[in-house]
Amino acid sequence: VWAIYLDDCASGTHIYGNVFYRCVLSAVMIGGGKDNVVENNIIVESYPSVHLDARWDQFLFPDTEQGVMTSMTQKLEDMNYQQPPFSQRYPNIITSLENPRLNQRNRIVRNVISYSRDDIRGMSHLEEKPETAVPWHMIDMDTESTIVDSNIIWHNDQDVRIHLKTHLNDDTRFVSWDEWREMGYDQRSLIANPQFID
Repeated sequence: VWAIYLDDCASGTHIYGNVFYRCVLSAVMIGGGKDNVVENNIIVESYPSVHLDARWDQFLFPDTEQGVMTSMTQKLEDMNYQQPPFSQRYPNIITSLENPRLNQRNRIVRNVISYSRDDIRGMSHLEEKPETAVPWHMIDMDTESTIVDSNIIWHNDQDVRIHLKTHLNDDTRFVSWDEWREMGYDQRSLIANPQFID
């Protein structure tokens, strides 16, 4: 199960103040959307804690065989998204088709993450295999606008690593915590025992 599943480019969602426990496929799934915020949550034994992917590619671009726009663009145009009430209630929707291939401006901040297993990584890797558990599973991540910071992460004194693929690059890999921080993420985050009481 995913506890929160933002399906097919769902955008502008604020996920906060939750306790997620033992969500084997991940606590939060961001299915390619933009402007989502995951903050002030406690996420325990969920593998990964947050999954991000890039579904905008699948839904936004013209069908080269039929020459028609795909469903996401058509739905936005049908609802006249750049006019009230949508433009007022959801101001970020106005720029949603700028750089449409990117899952832009998602923020993962001020969460407490604790996980003990080191041999599983959600739906992307259900087979038990050592050194695959991660707090963040970032597929086709937009490196320019994604913010991941000010989190507390605890992996029972084991190494913390991130599973990463940057957008439109063939660079899927695990990166170490130090390498991740050198890229500019989790700069104010702590690797620290949250001192949960059983």
